[in-house]
Amino acid sequence: MARYVMNEHGHFFVVELSIDEAKLSGCELYDTYDDLMDAVCRRHSLSREEVEACEYVVKDTKDGPAIFEDRGFSEPVTGSVEAAISQYIM
Repeated sequence: MARYVMNEHGHFFVVELSIDEAKLSGCELYDTYDDLMDAVCRRHSLSREEVEACEYVVKDTKDGPAIFEDRGFSEPVTGSVEAAISQYIM
């Protein structure tokens, strides 16, 4: 089941792998994609059209967990997935 997360820096994620939610620091969790999008719109004062499909996707690859951006580029997660999400800054 996917998890929907926004970190304290305003970056938002669809997490498609198992995480320990208790290890997320400074993050908000949402029940649905729509809830996440609504929160992102409020936080950044943007419309749904401006933020939808701009989320980061965290998923397993053959080389381990990775964070994928909206253009399909990815970066491997080093350390814990929870720390990577919590501390993610562009």
